[in-house]
Amino acid sequence: MSRSSKEVLAAIINQASRNAEYWNKSLDLSTFPKTGDYDSNPAVVQHSSVASGWRWENWDEFHHDFDSYDNLLGAVRDCEELRPEIERLSEAVAILTHFLEVVGDYTDDFCR
Repeated sequence: MSRSSKEVLAAIINQASRNAEYWNKSLDLSTFPKTGDYDSNPAVVQHSSVASGWRWENWDEFHHDFDSYDNLLGAVRDCEELRPEIERLSEAVAILTHFLEVVGDYTDDFCR
């Protein structure tokens, strides 16, 4: 039995959502500070997602994965037929986006 293009696209979006949610959970981003930045909020630097340090290879993998999720979201954002799937991906990407906006310029400080 073949799947419709809508079913295939939904499966791709759902997998991207699961992967993005996995990064969010692994980095414990539900507890990442909602305000402040790397320089002004000590809680950012002390958060486990930053304080434990990163290997450059892992940061590159994270950034590559994030770009993939963000690009997919941009490509499907206006597809009303898949609104629930897109909303799930959008929520997961928004959390990752916030993390990147706060710490992305400071990778030399916490990557090794």
